Amino acid sequence: LAGVSSLKAFRIIRITRVVKTVRVIRLFRFVLKLRTLITSIASTLTSLFWAMILLTLVIYVFAILFAQTVNDYVQHPDMMSVVMTEREKLAADRYFKDLPTTMLSLFMSIAGGVSWEEVIAPLISISSIWAWIFLFYFFFTYFAVLNVVTAVFCQSAIDSAQ
Repeated sequence: LAGVSSLKAFRIIRITRVVKTVRVIRLFRFVLKLRTLITSIASTLTSLFWAMILLTLVIYVFAILFAQTVNDYVQHPDMMSVVMTEREKLAADRYFKDLPTTMLSLFMSIAGGVSWEEVIAPLISISSIWAWIFLFYFFFTYFAVLNVVTAVFCQSAIDSAQ
């Protein structure tokens, strides 16, 4: 009776080892997929770096234009024919106070951090030309630059996965 129970115990141990081996093999499948994802992300890091440089340069150029315009208007309102409302002055101070703040505001307007309608309000009160320039910035970065960057990332990830 003792020999039969030890034989059953060995069979149970063998079965559990087989089950563990099957689990490990199934885990390797997921680890391979995870490894593919990690290598794809790692291979897109250089593209990410250059995309950040490109986006920073575009934002920098437009931020110089907008910050200079709004700050000139705020410092010399007597030279302008249009008077800003108190709400627009607060928005001008909040979004166009200096160059880094303007760059952050422009980035947030294309990334969904702030509504572009709030950012454009001081520019509309200065001149409709500046509003059109802002709309050009928004459409150019949102539809052209970001779509190209997305395509480059996708192509780079596809190339690294193959």
